[in-house]
This record gives sequence, C-alpha cells and structure tokens, in this order.
Amino acid sequence: MADLQLAAAAALLAAGAFFMVAAALAVLRLPDPLSRLHGVTKAETAGLGLMLAGAVVLEPSWRAGLLAAAAWIATAGAGAAASHMIAVRLIREEQGR
Repeated sequence: MADLQLAAAAALLAAGAFFMVAAALAVLRLPDPLSRLHGVTKAETAGLGLMLAGAVVLEPSWRAGLLAAAAWIATAGAGAAASHMIAVRLIREEQGR
C-alpha cells in the first residue's frame, strides 16, 4: 500500500510540475499580455491543485486535505481576481481611456 501511495503522490507531483513549467513557458511564448495572462492563470492553478493533491496523498488526513483545499481555493480566487483586474487595465489602455 505504501508503494502505491508513493507512486500516486509522485505522479500527482510530476503532473503539477509539468503544469507549472507550462505556465512558465506561456509567459515566454505567447504573443500578447492577455494570452500570457490566460495561459499562466489556468496552468498555474491546475499545477498547484495537482501538487497539493500529491501532498495530501503523502499526508492523508482530513486536516491536510482541508488545508490544501483552502489554499487551492484561495489561490484560484486570487489568481482569477488579479487576472481580471490586469485584463481590464490592459483593455482600457488599448481603448485610450
């Protein structure tokens, strides 16, 4: 059972790391600020969720799960709010306001 738990945690952490690297590449490769913002926000949120899930698999308790869920929800909400504010600012600057 411990080997299966370790393998599942490793897979989740590796998938989370993949999404984090994809978010970093989105900043470098996408053409305009709004595209970069979208790419980073989505991939970063998915990567964090997978990494937190991997951590909870390693430490399976209701407290760890609750803390991980709260951290992920807070980060997802903050990322969405920040992305929205930045996008509104960029659009207003493009429109000349």
